[in-house]
Amino acid sequence: MFLLYSTIKTILNKKDRRISFLRSIYYSLKYKNIIICSKSSRLQIDNPESLILKNGNHLNVGWRGFDSRKKTYIRLKKGSKLNLENNVSFNSGCIIFVNSNGKLTIGENTYLNEDTKLICANEIFIGSNCAIAWSVSIIDEGGHDLIVNNNVKSKNSSIKIGDHVWIGLNSTILGGANIGKNSILSANSFIKSKIPSNSLNVKNDDTLIDSDEFDWK
Repeated sequence: MFLLYSTIKTILNKKDRRISFLRSIYYSLKYKNIIICSKSSRLQIDNPESLILKNGNHLNVGWRGFDSRKKTYIRLKKGSKLNLENNVSFNSGCIIFVNSNGKLTIGENTYLNEDTKLICANEIFIGSNCAIAWSVSIIDEGGHDLIVNNNVKSKNSSIKIGDHVWIGLNSTILGGANIGKNSILSANSFIKSKIPSNSLNVKNDDTLIDSDEFDWK
């Protein structure tokens, strides 16, 4: 009963017509966490224990963005983990997929804007207060083995994105990326290696502007 009361109270406090009252209650009770979502949201979670909301905080799914009619899809396979801090938002059109044994962690006040795809087969960590723009792809493995001289190259890798990182629209972040805190990636960036903290990245790993006093808001 407490979960039902908390979910209803959260919905009423937000006062947003894009929120689906019945769907939010349904998913909250099904997955034993407060999940505030749009009518077009879909959650497919093999084990409810895979979704971990720290300190009883809630998850926003699909109701933020210009077009809340876009389907927002969260898929957590058996053995996966999705760890979320307070006030994480997956905006309309986002696809979140965590494969078996994959671990995805997202810090507080981080949002993924419309049509962003986040595919986790190994481990992805995204810090707090991050802004991830439209149509960004964050993928930690390619889905296929690379064979060189009859030897299979390991495709296991991870992604780490520090606190207060702004990722511009249409960017691609691949396995091996390690993006330092307080950085900006310009639109259409392609990142698969280390980006220092307090830096402005222009399209690729090699074009950087560093500053100890760099900031954004």
